Amino acid sequence: MQTVSPPVAPEEYDIDLDKHEFNNALRQLYPHVREREDKVYLPRRWDMAQASSYLELSPNALTVSFKRNASIQGDKDPSGVVRSDKAIPSSIGTYYFEVRILHGHRGCMGVGLSRRGGELNRMPGWDPQCFGYHGDDGNFFSACGHGRPYGPKFGTGDVIGCGIDTFLNIVFFTKNGKHLSTAYQGQSGQLQDLHPTVGLKTPGERLHVNFGQAPFMFDFEGYRKILNNEKIHKMENIAMPDEIGTFMDRVVTSFLGHSGALETLKAFEKVSKQPKPIDHEFLRKRKEIVDMVMNATHGSLIQEKLEEHFPGCVAADHKVNLILMCLRYVDLANTLQKPPPSFRASNSDPPRSSSPTEIRSRPPKLLKGSHCKSTKRTREAQKKHGKSHTPPPVRRTSAKAAEDLVLNHSKIEQFFIDEDTGEEMVSIDGFSLTKKMYIELYNSEEYGKLTYMINMGREINTLAAKVGNQLNTKDRNILEASMTMVLSPGSAVKHPLYSGYRRYIANVMVEMINGYIPKSEEKKPSDAPPIKENRIYSELHGMFLAWQGAHKEASQMESPAAAIYFMKNMVLEDLTFDEKPVEMSNEPMEISSDEREPLPEEGNGVVMEEEEDEDSDEGDI
Repeated sequence: MQTVSPPVAPEEYDIDLDKHEFNNALRQLYPHVREREDKVYLPRRWDMAQASSYLELSPNALTVSFKRNASIQGDKDPSGVVRSDKAIPSSIGTYYFEVRILHGHRGCMGVGLSRRGGELNRMPGWDPQCFGYHGDDGNFFSACGHGRPYGPKFGTGDVIGCGIDTFLNIVFFTKNGKHLSTAYQGQSGQLQDLHPTVGLKTPGERLHVNFGQAPFMFDFEGYRKILNNEKIHKMENIAMPDEIGTFMDRVVTSFLGHSGALETLKAFEKVSKQPKPIDHEFLRKRKEIVDMVMNATHGSLIQEKLEEHFPGCVAADHKVNLILMCLRYVDLANTLQKPPPSFRASNSDPPRSSSPTEIRSRPPKLLKGSHCKSTKRTREAQKKHGKSHTPPPVRRTSAKAAEDLVLNHSKIEQFFIDEDTGEEMVSIDGFSLTKKMYIELYNSEEYGKLTYMINMGREINTLAAKVGNQLNTKDRNILEASMTMVLSPGSAVKHPLYSGYRRYIANVMVEMINGYIPKSEEKKPSDAPPIKENRIYSELHGMFLAWQGAHKEASQMESPAAAIYFMKNMVLEDLTFDEKPVEMSNEPMEISSDEREPLPEEGNGVVMEEEEDEDSDEGDI
């Protein structure tokens, strides 16, 4: 009786990892990378969309193998490449990943970096902007097909690491936890948008990648400290202007003033060199406005405080005036107790085309009824010609009588029918709304308040149309959230403008206040055409722009970035990191020819098959 071998248990490399544990491991490895906030993401898996058809991925997309039954007919030099799902962030500094060779005794594979969009049938390092360390000859490849001697060969059981430093512009590799020296030294900006990449050439080869979800074999933390010390030593040799201290004092002063740390600013002023005295009263008033906005103070009180501290600033800025009116509208809507039913949309009701703030411009159609003047003339003509016909008395309900009473006591300009919905409309005080809505509005306890809100809504719409080309997406969202409070289905939201919008509103007001010039200080008009000045958000923004220019200038001079001087003098208290020597590999670069394994002869147009070895991962059935 033939026995059947038990099924092979899945290897640890194919087990799905917990998403939260994976994310926590990457956060500990690269704590300065804030993926959600900065919208930059670290590599986490191989990307099937960037994989050759010769390759297949494991369910967790961390293991890649060359298909054993891959049809390579007509391909003289078959090879397959796969890249990671995300590129390495250019601002990361030092980045590293490792690849374990699970099966590949011939060593026809490469580990390295490449950019998205490259060929998927060419090994890493063969194309421009690509780098690769190959296992069959130990050569390093960079935009060439022959390479240069770099390190030892590698094969099954070896762990190959690849790392870059985007500030020092270097590429390095490791083997089994030992450093193999720097493979490439480039210029600034050359190591951007690179993806971790592996290439395979022989059916059956299998690799597993470690993007940081597990401990590295190489002492990456120790080597990163060595590179950080090297950066600091290079920064110390950067020639900086004599007035750099004054510049930095201005940056810190601007930051403290903008963030509202006024007491800290007073203490800093005593120990810093300020070219002119700081206007603490101006900063106090500005902070008071910002605090009122962030604390959801009533819009009317914010406007009063602005006029008190900075007279005339709101009238000169239509955008801020529009935002303040939206805040007042929100505050007024929050005080409504029992809004009429027609003022609240229902999910089941058909959509209405009219709203309290909508102005009808189409010509009205007059109604025939007791409120139409033509009806009276028709009755008089019938009576004159003896054709008068008195209709039977209509039994009027109390609701109908109350409705007529409201209409008789209102100064309604005209009645008409909406052409789109067929609803009876009334025109009063220059705007139009449905008759049902007007009756409910008149009988509600909030009549005066809602009437005021309708008029305010008209003003907001008029002002929004005037400054429409100046409104961005956030401005329009604020406008929409405010105006739909009364018409929103269900109960009104207490504060529809959440903290993110209020922070934006505060920043808009800060920008307006920064450009405020009292009338006493305004310059007299001259015959020369006015020069439009671009107001910056704050002096801190301007200083950062200056540092960006210095960084670009230093990069063109092929020297380290000057902007990181700020890190050395303002962030780092200790100018060196504790480090220990990195362990270097002592393996030879090449292996003698007698140790090479003979390659099988390739057939013409047939599938290449690899012989099973002792450590094969395929189970016999």
